Amino acid sequence: MKHANLNLIWIFSVLMSGCDFVADDWQKATATNTAEAYRAFVRKHPQSEYTKDARSKGEGLAWSKAVKEKTIAGYTEYLKYYPDNTHTSEMYVPFSKDWFLPPGNTEHLKNAKFKFYPMRIKGSGPEKTVKNDKNRYVFMPVKGYVVSGELKTSLGLITKKAKFGSWQYVYTDSSKAKIIDYATCVVSGEMILPMDFIAMPFPANGHVDNKFTAKLLNDSSVLLTFTSSKTDKLCFITFRNSLSTVATVHYDGTIISTGKGVFTRVKGEWSFSR
Repeated sequence: MKHANLNLIWIFSVLMSGCDFVADDWQKATATNTAEAYRAFVRKHPQSEYTKDARSKGEGLAWSKAVKEKTIAGYTEYLKYYPDNTHTSEMYVPFSKDWFLPPGNTEHLKNAKFKFYPMRIKGSGPEKTVKNDKNRYVFMPVKGYVVSGELKTSLGLITKKAKFGSWQYVYTDSSKAKIIDYATCVVSGEMILPMDFIAMPFPANGHVDNKFTAKLLNDSSVLLTFTSSKTDKLCFITFRNSLSTVATVHYDGTIISTGKGVFTRVKGEWSFSR
């Protein structure tokens, strides 16, 4: 009986000392108050009374850091440790060449200048010719007919061709309840676009379902690829008041696959997902 009591006392003392270790580790984690410290606590004590709180505090700190940095690396690290989160749809990042995987050796493109060739869009219905001050020519259907034609873009020694082949309405927002314009769309081939066209800081003028793949050419230009079997496209609008043609690449609804992730334009900002 005496030995049994001693065994119970020993077991109780071991349990109590274990509780003390958990409490000490929790105190150290809260004093450090970093996502890394809370993750370390969870790894060491996955079933403690503090574990749920540690997970919550760690994720909160990691999310705050990711939002403050607004980088691909920051969001990727957050997703690595907290894949089952509620913030994926809030992952907005500023425009950066770090989004893109390079297509290969681009030494000869370092000092290249971007140039738009004259653009012709042919339609099956009534047309009017539009010319603006940047020497871009557009044959724009008065009504939204399906169009066909070719767009050439050039950067240094590289020239790319893309084919027009459809048109689409431009809506006020993602609900598509109200039409504000229509646009002619590139649906196949490749084209070069200045990064500034994508990085427009102001909110879009509408919603268009653009979708394509992009790779880095140099620090200021990207190569866009359109695969017709994937319903890829990039739509262009001609503004009647200024007679200028604009790629709607920064409009809400645009989806860009870059090799490092997928980016969707939402409310004038770029949303990131893997």
